[in-house]
Amino acid sequence: MNKSPEQKTAEALEAMERLLTEYKTATLATVNSSGEPQASYSPTALDEKRNFYLFVSELSEHTANLQNSDQVSLLLIEDENRSNQLFARNRLTVKGRAVPVPREGEEWETAASVYRSRFGKFFDQLAQLRDFHMFRVIPQSARLVVGFGAAYDVSVEDWSSLRLLTGK
Repeated sequence: MNKSPEQKTAEALEAMERLLTEYKTATLATVNSSGEPQASYSPTALDEKRNFYLFVSELSEHTANLQNSDQVSLLLIEDENRSNQLFARNRLTVKGRAVPVPREGEEWETAASVYRSRFGKFFDQLAQLRDFHMFRVIPQSARLVVGFGAAYDVSVEDWSSLRLLTGK
């Protein structure tokens, strides 16, 4: 039985919600000061507006990259063990702007609360280490893939509108 476009969109939105709520880490793509790409990963937390928070150490190259360039891409991807087809794993790619969150003030308190609710008391231990920095990633665009021929542009204004991409 063929699914209607509405059913496919509803299933895609459910898959995106699972990626956003069940997966606690993201692959990061950043750019160093020479313009060279670098891939890494970080635990991430999401606020109610769908901003992503990263709490990263100065010992990591991606922290220096984020301090030098606000360009970042995050990849949330389905676990290989849960995927029916490794060539078509469910995934959400978010391109955004990384904004440093100073350790003092209301913005820090909000970010810390979001991170703490996701990762518990371990965050409080990390927060004592002064080489860790919080960044808020403000999404600029997003793309969701939920199988072969099922790629969607995601409206980052409301996260509920998908536009199916078609081949050329």
